[in-house]
Amino acid sequence: MSTLETPADTRRLAVRVASHQILAIISEVAGEVGLDMIEALIHTGVWTANTEHLLEGKGGRYAKLRDLPPDSLRRPISDAELMARLRLPPDIFAPYVERLIERGYLERVGAGLVAPSAVFTRAEMVRALEACHVGVLELTRTLERIGLDAAA
Repeated sequence: MSTLETPADTRRLAVRVASHQILAIISEVAGEVGLDMIEALIHTGVWTANTEHLLEGKGGRYAKLRDLPPDSLRRPISDAELMARLRLPPDIFAPYVERLIERGYLERVGAGLVAPSAVFTRAEMVRALEACHVGVLELTRTLERIGLDAAA
């Protein structure tokens, strides 16, 4: 490429592709475990918050399919913080959280919410993780194919 040429601007396409794939992944995961999209969003909001501190440090820690962070390492997230992160009003948020607790997807720990590690050993959750992984790989390949430049 000469200095006068610029790479194709694929930002809008990249966002469209990513948005489509992210929704498809969440929908497939939700369907696999019998959740609706809001339940899946809340559950995902909880478990990602519980384990976000584990993203730092050792890259391979809890990386394998059946290598789960123990409950003792899961940090509870308060309802208020989760509602703010997910931009959900209390009247929508509260009944969904209670249903997820009743179904065993979430637990109250102190003043916060935790997605217990036992949930992730359920056969449907393992299938959901595998489906999610396939979706992430597909997204990555598609973004590479359209020439997304991560440095741009």
